[in-house]
Parts: sequence; structure tokens; C-alpha cells
Amino acid sequence: MKRSILKAIFSVVLACIFPLGLLTHAAGLPKMYKETYYEELSNMHTRIKETKNRKIVIIGGSNVAFGIDVTQLEKDLPGYTVCPFGLYAAVGTSAMLSLSEKYINEGDIVVLAIEPSSDTFSSYFGANAFLKCAESDKSLLTDLSQKQKEAVVGSYYDYLCERLAIKKSGIFPKAEGVYSASSFDENCNMTFLRAGNNMALGFDSGALVDFSKVKVEKALADQINEYIKNAAKKGANVYISFSPVNREAVVGDDSGIELFYDEISSKLDAKIISNPNNYIYDSCWFYDNNFHLNTDGAKIRSHQLSCDILAELGIYKEPDFTEPSQPASIYVQKETEETSLSAFYFEEYKGGYLITGLTDEGLKAESLVIPESISGKPVISFDKEMLTGAAVVELTIPSSLEYIPDEAYKNAGALARLVIKGTGEAPSLGDHPFDGNDELKIYVPREAYGLYRDGAGCVENKWQNYLERIVTY
Repeated sequence: MKRSILKAIFSVVLACIFPLGLLTHAAGLPKMYKETYYEELSNMHTRIKETKNRKIVIIGGSNVAFGIDVTQLEKDLPGYTVCPFGLYAAVGTSAMLSLSEKYINEGDIVVLAIEPSSDTFSSYFGANAFLKCAESDKSLLTDLSQKQKEAVVGSYYDYLCERLAIKKSGIFPKAEGVYSASSFDENCNMTFLRAGNNMALGFDSGALVDFSKVKVEKALADQINEYIKNAAKKGANVYISFSPVNREAVVGDDSGIELFYDEISSKLDAKIISNPNNYIYDSCWFYDNNFHLNTDGAKIRSHQLSCDILAELGIYKEPDFTEPSQPASIYVQKETEETSLSAFYFEEYKGGYLITGLTDEGLKAESLVIPESISGKPVISFDKEMLTGAAVVELTIPSSLEYIPDEAYKNAGALARLVIKGTGEAPSLGDHPFDGNDELKIYVPREAYGLYRDGAGCVENKWQNYLERIVTY
């Protein structure tokens, strides 16, 4: 109650001095995200603001950062400056529209390439994620809508407490690999070499894509249609293309894609210039999730997009392009200790294994270790009913495990300790994985704690909701 009152008072005071208050309250804290992936939003925003000649602005989530090759597009579309404007879906499509709208000028082309999910096609605004992106560039705040500014004020107290906790812990956000600011060049082009597919199965089994379920929220449709109208008044055009999608992750048949196309075309006033089927690629062209292309995949997608734009401009001669050879998988199976399989039932699942239940031996055991692999193939998840009736007190899950399903521990009343072994990335979560087990503690390696607290650069971080349960070892 005391914290809630303090937060309310803080928010009222901050609202009175916005945005100056945001500049001064954090002045005594070190920059925590300046070297990380979040920093690139400021550079993308600056590129749009400062480009005076005709530009092509591509708006979406992280599929844009990973899947647009600026050099390729500018080669195919001479006379335009290409401005990728998509970094982190957790910020929200609505914010990307707000941040770019007033900088669209005569002759510009805007392409909406939004990941196919109901979240990205909603008016959701991730204020906490946005504040991380705006840490060193508070000018971003001035281009938000009034409602978004209010959300920033409402979230700032929690954001400030989070930063204080980071400083106290001494475990600062990691800035390495592809999720660092240095992954991008001065043109907002991701230059970090993504040499192939780095997923155990070639796709993320915890984030399957069901086109038939994607709905466009009315509030976002209204914002997009207003954006289109204002762009037209300035002499600019807004078009719709599509995010790349990993073919292996698609649920259902072509009818789902047709429903998605109809949903988009019926709700949004912009012309669709692309065929969504042309943006569904084989897994070899992806990197670390179902929307992130590797370096060669980005070239293929960018060339496809340039052809779509040129066709809309009445130019049907395809630019010269040499398609790259299909890259090999770069996933490296980690060496693991042999684990007994006698406690588990399991079945093959899309190139890996799923633990489906426990044998009598497993049901009686107080300690269980899920194997990393079976017959050389990774164990990627387990059925949510696996622990029903089990006596297990401590469960250890391997680094290969990609996904913890909804209500996975609901019927595991004896379970007190969940030990996670991986240090490379945190498993993705269902919406309510720990419901029904309020006493469960989650043990993660100390060197991996930042992954659970901060997320992996551009993926929605549901682990933030369970930080009070996490213990490092």
C-alpha cells in the first residue's frame, strides 16, 4: 500500500514537469542501455528526422531490424534513402507510428511490415520497453501521443526502481553479440554477421504463427488510417507489405493466410503491394526466432520488397540480384551429461522431443532432471500435465528446453524448486506458467540472471512478472 501511494504521488509530480522530470530524476544513475540493442531506436528516429531527400520508411517490429538490408534496397531503389523503423515489438506498433508521423514528407514511401500477431496489430504501448530505448535520447518522448506520454509517466516509477535494483545488483544489461548497439552501422543497417539458423529445430516451437487468429484492433486501425490520410496530404504514400515468417512455424493451411489478408485489407486503407506467401521462407533463412532473418535471408527479403515497391511505381524490370546459397545451420548441440530416461514418457515433435508424462518411477521421485537430448535430438518442451500427481520437489530443466507451457506447474503442489541450467537464453513462457504454485522458487545461473530481468533485446519478456521468485546460483 505504501509503495502504491508513493508511486501515485511520484507520477502526479512527474506529470507536471514532463519531460524535464524524466531528464532530472535519472541523472544520478549510470547509463545502463546505451551499449545495448535498445539504443538503436534513437538512431533510427534520428535518421528519419534528418533525411531531407525522398525516403522509404519501413515500419514494424524487430523483423525490420533483422530483415532489412539497407544497402540492398538502396541499390535496387536509387534516389531514395531507406530508413528501417522497427526494433522491438514490445514497444508497440502504435508508438512507431507516433514517432515517425510528423517526419513523413512529400515523395516519401512508408511501408508497413508488421509481424502477424494480434499484439502487434493492437494499440498496445510498452512504456517500460520504450523508456529503455529512450534512456539516452529523451527527444523521443516529445513525439509520442498524449496517451502514450501519460503511460510513460505512469510507468516511470517502476522503471526507476528497476534501474536502482540493477545498480544495486551489479549485474548490468549485457551488450554483446547481435543484441548490442554495435550490431548496426551509421545507416541503421544490421551488420552483425548472422551466418545461418541458430535454433535447435530451425524454428521457435514456443512461438508458432497462426495467421487465422490475427485480428486488427480498431484503435490501431483508426491510428493507421489517420496516418495514411495525413501522409497523403503531404504527398507521401503508405503501403502494406509483410513480415517474413518461418515456414516451419506456421500453423494451419493457406486458408489462414487468406483470412489474415482479408482482415488487413478490410480494416486498413493502405494499398497492399505484396503477396504474403512471398514472405514465408524456409527455416534456413532465419536466425534466432520465427521473424528474424539471418544475413542472407535479409538480402532475399529486401530484394523481394524492392521488387514490390518498383512494381507499384510502374517499374517492372527486376533489378539485378544474385540469390545467396542456402546457409547451413549454425546451431551447436551442447555436450551434456547422460540423464536417465526411465522416469519419462516422451514422443518426437518436429525434429526434437516432447516430454509427455512421468512413469511410475518418475511420479515417485522427489528430484527429476529432464534430459537435454534423446537419441541426439533436443528436448524442447513438456506437456503441461506432465507433473500431475507427481511427488517431485526439485525439477531441473536443460538448456535445450525452449518453452514452458501455460499452467505447467499448477498440479505440482510439492514442487518447491525449479532449476534452469541454460545460460544462453531464457525459455519462452506461456501466459500463466506458474499459476497454482505460489511458493515455487526458480533458480537460474548468476551469469544468466540478466536474461530473465532484461529479456533478449527485442522479445517480450514475460519473466519480468516472476523476478521475485528468481534466485541465482
